[in-house]
Amino acid sequence: MDKKLLTISIAAYNVQNYITETLTPFLDEKYNDMLEVFVIDDGGKDSTAQIAKGFAERFPQIINVVHKENGGWGSTVNTGIGLASGKYFKLLDGDDFFDTEELDRLLKNLQKIDADLILTPYYRFDEVSKEKTKIYPFDTDVKYLQNYSAEEACRHITDIAMHGCVFRTEVLKQNDVTITEKCFYTDVEYICKGLAFCKTVCFADNAVYMYRVSVSGQSVSVEGVKKHYKDYLKVVRALIDFYRKTPMEESVAEVLHKRICESIAAYYGCLYIIGTTRRNRERVVAFDKKLKIEYPDFYDSKSRFVNICRKLNFRFFKLCAIYRRKTFAL
Repeated sequence: MDKKLLTISIAAYNVQNYITETLTPFLDEKYNDMLEVFVIDDGGKDSTAQIAKGFAERFPQIINVVHKENGGWGSTVNTGIGLASGKYFKLLDGDDFFDTEELDRLLKNLQKIDADLILTPYYRFDEVSKEKTKIYPFDTDVKYLQNYSAEEACRHITDIAMHGCVFRTEVLKQNDVTITEKCFYTDVEYICKGLAFCKTVCFADNAVYMYRVSVSGQSVSVEGVKKHYKDYLKVVRALIDFYRKTPMEESVAEVLHKRICESIAAYYGCLYIIGTTRRNRERVVAFDKKLKIEYPDFYDSKSRFVNICRKLNFRFFKLCAIYRRKTFAL
């Protein structure tokens, strides 16, 4: 096989405690002709790159280590897309991992199908309790391993996430899909930009991705939000600009609109989570007014949290902040 079947791009920044578990599912010579795995060391300062290099020396036909200056998660995605030669492309964060049996099943299915996007379920794996929850980002009555038009497929999508996406590499390359660098929370940008250019979608029941949660320091943890909350707004603006200038089918546009609105709601939540000061309330009020004026098509929110805050005129800030912390997906 001249062309690899699947390229896996791993964002690896200071994940020395996890990278061995992350790479272990790929350490088998049976994958020599099917997989290429890029471990993108994003200017980390721990032993992640050295550990990965040891695996690359043992499995040079599969594992590749790439060193680059720190540019954030989006820069690792851009690097991975640029290097990818596989027919399909999938992301993996360096502190997450794949289920080995599901990976085998996914690869077998990828040999049978031919679509621009393959959507799969995935698992949320709680690092503390060790419990795993299977997440379906689409209606469970879809027909598996059958091509849908993007227009029809998007009517079945309920909560698309990067953990369940396998894109045709050509789609990403030919449409110059690039992600904002030096910025957090850009996974939504990757999903939306990739989906917008897909013509065909296939659903596969291969829950290969194990998304690790309850890890200290994650960007979605409360401490991570306090550090990087401004990045939500940067991503929202980039997505709205992309949405407005990119032609797409109606149901595809609806999925993107929903995901952008969810990011907007997350930004409101961030402002509540980072503190209960008077200044923070002023920030929320100012953002709400600006959203209504500049982006009226994104102002109406289906977020219960946002609507409650508006009805309260953004008062009772401390109470809403406590509520948001309890409901925030950590």
